[in-house]
Amino acid sequence: NGGKLWLWGPIPNGHEVRYKFQLTNTGDGYYYLKHLFSGKYLCSGETENGGQLWLWGPIPEGHEVRYKFKIG
Repeated sequence: NGGKLWLWGPIPNGHEVRYKFQLTNTGDGYYYLKHLFSGKYLCSGETENGGQLWLWGPIPEGHEVRYKFKIG
């Protein structure tokens, strides 16, 4: 349902669209990262033991903080 996020490379020819994300400014110095191929958002689904990143969406009300990222 949520799907794991994998580190993979190099990007295989013809699969570039699966590696694209869109940055959306949240207005408070953070961004959401939306996976363009699936339409899901990058999320810190687990907060213990180093955590894992997941593709999940739409963003559930009250859980926005798990989807925010700072750049730089």
